[in-house]
Amino acid sequence: MAVGILQTNEEIRTSVQKDADSLFSSYVEVSFSSQGTLDNLQQNLQCCGSNGTEDFTSLHVHIPQSCIAEDGQSYYRQGCSEVLSKLYLVYMHVWFGFGLAVCAVQVPLMVLSLVMYCQLLSYVENWHQRLH
Repeated sequence: MAVGILQTNEEIRTSVQKDADSLFSSYVEVSFSSQGTLDNLQQNLQCCGSNGTEDFTSLHVHIPQSCIAEDGQSYYRQGCSEVLSKLYLVYMHVWFGFGLAVCAVQVPLMVLSLVMYCQLLSYVENWHQRLH
């Protein structure tokens, strides 16, 4: 989580873009199950290729059916790297907020436990002195 927070939005987009380019450039070379995974990704995120349909046309490959928009007439214009970058940024902020909330609870509880420990230690020392 900390690594994601220290990265700028542009660094995240660049990293996701590089990974998506690598993934989709090997679309024709990957196994059938991997193509199915990529097709599901494209359908569910309503995107096509890493940067759009040109990823497939530049490889002289037919554009997959998973890139066809819901209207059945056109292709998804948005590349999956853009969609994935946006999702990553949204979820990164959610997890960062969750982490802050956990810290906001843990720090006061740690202070409380330290106070209780000191009180208990003081009580035990006083009790021990009374015995002697």
